[in-house]
Amino acid sequence: MPKREAFKYGRGRCIFCGKQPPEIEMSQEHIFADWLRDYIPRQLTDHRTQRTFVDLEKEEVSERRRTGDPHARRVRCVCKTCNNGWMGRLQENVRPFLVPMLTGKSIRLHKRAQTILAAWIAMTTMVAEYVDRELVSVPQSDRDWLYQHKTAPKCWRIWVAGGKRQTYALHSHRALIMISPEEEIESVPVDARRAANTQTTTLCLGKHLIVHAMSSVVAWSIIRRWKLPAPIRDLHDQIWPIRVGIVVWPQAHSLNDAGIALLTDNFFDAATRLMRERARGSS
Repeated sequence: MPKREAFKYGRGRCIFCGKQPPEIEMSQEHIFADWLRDYIPRQLTDHRTQRTFVDLEKEEVSERRRTGDPHARRVRCVCKTCNNGWMGRLQENVRPFLVPMLTGKSIRLHKRAQTILAAWIAMTTMVAEYVDRELVSVPQSDRDWLYQHKTAPKCWRIWVAGGKRQTYALHSHRALIMISPEEEIESVPVDARRAANTQTTTLCLGKHLIVHAMSSVVAWSIIRRWKLPAPIRDLHDQIWPIRVGIVVWPQAHSLNDAGIALLTDNFFDAATRLMRERARGSS
C-alpha cells in the first residue's frame, strides 16, 4: 500500500505535533483516559471491535474479539508533551460535561460545552484509529487543525445519543475511499484509490452514551447534507457543527443494538453503493 498523507506521522512521530525522538519522548496513550475508569468500569474480559475498509474494487470486513477491556487499551502514537499538555487540559475541560452524560444525569450543553465535547470526541477518534494503522483515514490536516485550534475540524459531523447497548461492538470504525463528485474516477491515480480518506466511527461509552463521528475532506459536500436514517433521526443531537444553542441531556429515548447498527452502517453502505455505481458508470 503506498505511503499516504494519513501516515505522514505516527511511527516514531507524534501524530499531532509531528515531533520525533530525541526531541520528544513518545507516550503509550490510553484511548480512554484513566479518570474515566470511575465512570466506565474496566471489567470486561474480552470485547468485540468492527473494522471495514472499502475501495473501488473490493470490501474487507472483519469483526475481532480481543482479550481485555477496550477502555484500558493503549496506543503509541502521541508524545508525552502533547499527552500531558493540551490533551490533558482537554480531558479536564470535558469532564464537567462528559461525566453527567456517562452517568445518565441531566445536563444542558451550551455552545461552549458542545465545542469541548466535540473536540474530545475528535481527539479520541483520531487516537483510536491507530489501533489498526491500516485503517487510518483521518488526514494529517485534520490532526493539525485539532492541535492548533483545539476544536473539531470543520469537515466533521458529530452526534450524541442515549444508549441501551446489549451485545453490539463497543468500537466500530469504517474507512473507505471517496472520490469527490467533481472528479472522474478514471482520472484518479490507481494509488489514490487505495488511500482511505473518509471515516465513520461509533463508540459505545458506558451504559448511557453513544457517540458517532463522520469525517471526510473529499466528500464533505455529501457528509454535510447527510441525514440520519428516519427510524433513529430524532434520537440524536448533533453537537458539531453546532446546530442549536442548548442540547438537553438525556433524551427521552435511547438506541438499542438495532439502532446502533443502523447508525453505524447507514452512511457507509450508501457511500459504498454510490462509489461502486460511479465506478461502473465510468468503465
